[in-house]
Amino acid sequence: MCIRLIPTNMVRYASFLNDVENMKVSDSPAFKASRQYTKATYFKALFHFGHTIGLFFVTIGLMFATLQVHYGLTLLLAVIAATAYLRLFMIGHDCGHGSYLPQKWQNERLGELIGVLTGTPFKYWARQHAKHHSTTGNLDKRGEGDVTTKTVEEFNESGRFAQICYRFYRNPWFMLLVSAPVHFVLLQRLPLGDQMKTREGWISVMGTNFGIFCYYGSLIAIFGLVPFLMVYIPVVMLSSAAAVWLFYVQHQFEDAYWNRKETWTYE
Repeated sequence: MCIRLIPTNMVRYASFLNDVENMKVSDSPAFKASRQYTKATYFKALFHFGHTIGLFFVTIGLMFATLQVHYGLTLLLAVIAATAYLRLFMIGHDCGHGSYLPQKWQNERLGELIGVLTGTPFKYWARQHAKHHSTTGNLDKRGEGDVTTKTVEEFNESGRFAQICYRFYRNPWFMLLVSAPVHFVLLQRLPLGDQMKTREGWISVMGTNFGIFCYYGSLIAIFGLVPFLMVYIPVVMLSSAAAVWLFYVQHQFEDAYWNRKETWTYE
């Protein structure tokens, strides 16, 4: 079992932050060293997107072709397709931050296209993810695009059944093989949370759903339902598990920063 409990006396995850707390970002050595990478360029953006989406579609095509040879070969190709699928999701992530292409509208259009391919409604996800960035590490604002995490006191004060459910939810096998695909395949088909009340949330999610319906429907019409499922289920399972794992390890580690609202800082 994998259990993550946050000590309530958790302080800043690294002592050096105290030394640079009042330093301007532009004065930091890290900023100066990375300044050259802060501007989006068309050539690099289109190059990386081009070979990623090319690899994805070529591999998907080969997976359909190898169904007539041996399914083991199809599953091996699924690893490559899932890697390209995950990289498309990462490019979509950068589009959501408005950093992949120079213009905002360009990021939005590319993000919406990638959203259809990866089952992720772009504007809905981008807004939710931005809120996650603005609240991460805040114990009083958990639940925004993060993995459910309890403090020691909260865990101890919860009932036995709730503790079992929490342990089960955070079990890595359940999280990666059940929660991850359920999130990408089912939960992202509706504008959950605050965006349930917004017009933009509904348009983003339902527009993506329509795009997915057309895209998947075309593949099913060409290859058939069973071959489609044999190809896409392993790709979605692998890529969604990898995506959740990446988000998990970036926030769930021993010295991760957590604090109450009164003492929490965005720095």
